[in-house]
Amino acid sequence: MKKLLLTFAAMLLVATAIAQTTNVHEQSNGYEWPTDPLVVKKLHEWQDTEMLTMSFANKKVTRLFGS
Repeated sequence: MKKLLLTFAAMLLVATAIAQTTNVHEQSNGYEWPTDPLVVKKLHEWQDTEMLTMSFANKKVTRLFGS
């Protein structure tokens, strides 16, 4: 039973390593802006809201832990 579990763990480790190295695209030189008009519209709508949410969450965390 121990040998079977060890074999299964080794196979899982190999499969994970292979999965991490396949289908990797080349790194881009910079940010590529989306071309879809609906995506651009949503980005503009949510751009400030997300930052506001993160700021609000940060203030709550600061208040909790006193940092």
